[in-house]
Amino acid sequence: MTEQRIHVSAEREYDVVIGRGLLGELPGMLAGATRVAIIHAPTLVKSAEALSDELKDHKFEVTLIEIPDAEDAKTATVLEFCWTALGTHSRQAACARGR
Repeated sequence: MTEQRIHVSAEREYDVVIGRGLLGELPGMLAGATRVAIIHAPTLVKSAEALSDELKDHKFEVTLIEIPDAEDAKTATVLEFCWTALGTHSRQAACARGR
């Protein structure tokens, strides 16, 4: 497993974890969250659904957010779409799934 952690100091401190082979650790990494959003491209829908099922088995409320592939996802419109889908709930985590 290769991973890199980036600690973010903001209003609430948190770590961003980037790497491969991390899915088995995800429920533990999400300790304290009750809701999880999985942000994914259309080509990863089956993988996102499988992850959603696993997280639901751990009692998380899961929202799938499908965004366009690659550069098409990097727009203010897509950001607004995600922001709206996430809402303003606290105790929520977001997981981005990419290749």
